Parts: sequence; C-alpha cells; structure tokens
Amino acid sequence: MSMQPKTIAVNWEKIQLLSKSLASQLAPSGPWQAVVGVARGGLIPATIVARELGVLMVDTVCVSTHNDEGARQSTKFLKILPGNGEGCLVIDDLVDTGATFALLRPYLPRATFASLFAKPEGIKSTDFCVEKIDQDVWIRFPWEE
Repeated sequence: MSMQPKTIAVNWEKIQLLSKSLASQLAPSGPWQAVVGVARGGLIPATIVARELGVLMVDTVCVSTHNDEGARQSTKFLKILPGNGEGCLVIDDLVDTGATFALLRPYLPRATFASLFAKPEGIKSTDFCVEKIDQDVWIRFPWEE
C-alpha cells in the first residue's frame, strides 16, 4: 500500500505573508544590490522581497529541473547571470531536493540563497527559509492554478 503525498494549497495572501517574513529575515544582512528570482516559481516572491527591502534591481535566472508532466529530468540553465552574485539575493518558492540551488551556487558563489519553503532534502542548500515542510508534501501555488 503506497501513501499518497500530502497536498497543501497555498493562497496569494500566504505568499504575501511568507515573502514579507523572508524580507524581514534578510534585511539585517543587507544592503542588497539585487534580488534574483529563480524562474518561474521564485519570480513573485522575489518581487515582493525586493519591494519590501527597497531593492530596485530585480533579475532572473532560469533553470529547468522538471518536464511539463512534473517528472524529474536533467537540470539545465536556460538563463544565468554574469558575475559572482556579490550583493545578490537568489529567491525561489521552494527548495525540494536542493538541486536548483546546488546548480546555481558555483556560478553565483557570493550570492545569498533563500526560499519560502524548504524540505529536509534541500534545507542544506538554502541560507534562509521561512517554513520547513515534510519531504512528502506537495505544494500547490496560486500561480499554478
């Protein structure tokens, strides 16, 4: 008998609250030169964090770790930033296994990595997170509806 993963639906209000909480955690480590959202899930949290911190420079990195059906595939860059990440916050919605941040760190070694949610397998790859969740939890974000 296999257990179904637990699904949690997160609404826009929760995203706003978590993003503001993340900004509060990050503020003392600033000032920040740029906030970088990991496309696509990190774009909305990155925008909210940038606004809360008063950071005007917002950019993206694009990493593909899933195919359209949600199954794992090889991780690859679709867009990466120049430089070493000095003064940059890299934001994603969720750290699952840590593969995305692990892939980005060698290219942006001076950046700070943060997420709204982190699972046990990925927690070591993030510098800051707001909410820890179990590995078997599947989060449905409002932009996925």
